Amino acid sequence: MSSSPATRRMSASQRIIVDITDWNRFLFAGKPISGVHRITLGLLRAWKKLGLPFEIIRHDPETNRHKIISHRFIEEDFSEPIHIGGGRIEYSYNKYVQRRTRYFTELAKAKLRRFVKKKEVVHEDFIEGNYEPQADDLLYFCGAGWDAPETMHAAHKWKAQHPGFRFVVLVHDFIPLINKVYRNRLGTRQFRRWFRDAARSADEFICISDNTQADFMLHWRRCGGQGVPRCRVVTNPHEFLSVSDTRNQPMSNGELSAETFLANRNRRYLLTVGTLSSHKNLERLLSAWNTLNFFRDPEADLVIVGDNDPRDVRSLSPIRRNVFLFQKPPDDILKLLYMNAFCSIFPSLYEGWGLPVGESLWFGKVCLCSKSSSIPEVGQDMCPYFDPYSTEEILLALTNALFEKDYIPSYEKRIDRGRMKSWATYGSEIHTALLKMT
Repeated sequence: MSSSPATRRMSASQRIIVDITDWNRFLFAGKPISGVHRITLGLLRAWKKLGLPFEIIRHDPETNRHKIISHRFIEEDFSEPIHIGGGRIEYSYNKYVQRRTRYFTELAKAKLRRFVKKKEVVHEDFIEGNYEPQADDLLYFCGAGWDAPETMHAAHKWKAQHPGFRFVVLVHDFIPLINKVYRNRLGTRQFRRWFRDAARSADEFICISDNTQADFMLHWRRCGGQGVPRCRVVTNPHEFLSVSDTRNQPMSNGELSAETFLANRNRRYLLTVGTLSSHKNLERLLSAWNTLNFFRDPEADLVIVGDNDPRDVRSLSPIRRNVFLFQKPPDDILKLLYMNAFCSIFPSLYEGWGLPVGESLWFGKVCLCSKSSSIPEVGQDMCPYFDPYSTEEILLALTNALFEKDYIPSYEKRIDRGRMKSWATYGSEIHTALLKMT
């Protein structure tokens, strides 16, 4: 898909502000960024490459101010923990998660600590100063809003102070509100509180798929939305995004690293990218794989990439000789795992988009896909589909892929990069959509 130019130019006073406050929870905890944050990072890198103007801000818990972040920040290697400021900062409590009494207690303690210090702490690494909202600013939040109550509250205040100020929110999915696939009551409460705030504060919404937009309209009234919401769809890119360089430490599978596996493999393998969280459905995939191994040798390995506890995977897969787990391979190794796979498989029960499906197709590899939610929007007619709730259908998909000679080649012929979206195209589409909202 070719990049489309922005239909309007920004005036000198207009600014697009992207908030990354939700990154605090990961960066301050010493964790690498998640899939949602990869979308934000890919967008910002695309805008920078395209030469489009934007500013980055995030809430600083130490000073209780939103800070402007240097564009240098998005060029960092995000496979390792990065602290935006000069030192390790305590992350404030999330009012969407904590009980109100505890939240206000911790908030009072934080204010007392700031008062005792009697001066603002300045962190010099990537911070360029305080963010001062202006009347023509457009604040775009495209990350995990449920991890950024400070920004949701600030946006509501800035809109009241500046009548021309606009707030746009990207909605990824409604998985926490779907009881059939999500089993974390605390996560459901956190998401619902965030969406109620978003419904009250945001001027417009962007959804990442038609399926997410349908869910948005369904839950809008249930979560306190008033009137008819302004909501449009801009689908995610297919292109693989590398956020990190090769790390020195090996990605362990016992004594085996992903690099060693690739160098010494002597037969084909299927790749699946995901975790053991309930909606990713790896349990059914492993059950189908175990059944296949019981009846015949698949003459292939199953490679699982994701932040999973090896003990949990072993408990679900008694046949371990052809199941390999690599927890957090660097992106250049993950790219090689995609490129050298026989095919991939994605059994998820529910997705807002389905990044691994698009990434697999981007490298010319067929993905055996769940037919649930938005996933067919990603794979289109380039992928075979199955019912993710049926272990039998997953087993049939595996059997067809591994033992039907012409099955995978017939789908490989359908893969066409011209029908896929690059990060440059995605960046241009989002920028154009935001300009139409100003």
